[in-house]
Amino acid sequence: MRALREAQQRWDNMLPPDTSRQEREHEEACKVAFDRYLESGDLPGQPDGASYVWKELEDNNESGLVLFDMLAAYRADDDTELLALARRVAERVDSIVNEKIEEGV
Repeated sequence: MRALREAQQRWDNMLPPDTSRQEREHEEACKVAFDRYLESGDLPGQPDGASYVWKELEDNNESGLVLFDMLAAYRADDDTELLALARRVAERVDSIVNEKIEEGV
């Protein structure tokens, strides 16, 4: 019986540690931080997160070009193109916010 327990212990020691609980807690903390950003504009370690996000958008040349394209689509009354461009901006904002949350949580 002792040999069986020792074999089981050796087997258990070979397995990587179970990190699922920490991963779930991290995911939940990220979700809470994202919800807080949507409510207040605050990011972890960045009380004025909204300004940080705008600055990141400003510093990205592609974002500036998208804004010109959005203006052109707006002036042309092209809602399909405007929506597609707005999605690109929203995806970039989502990426910036998630990166900052991951850094801070």
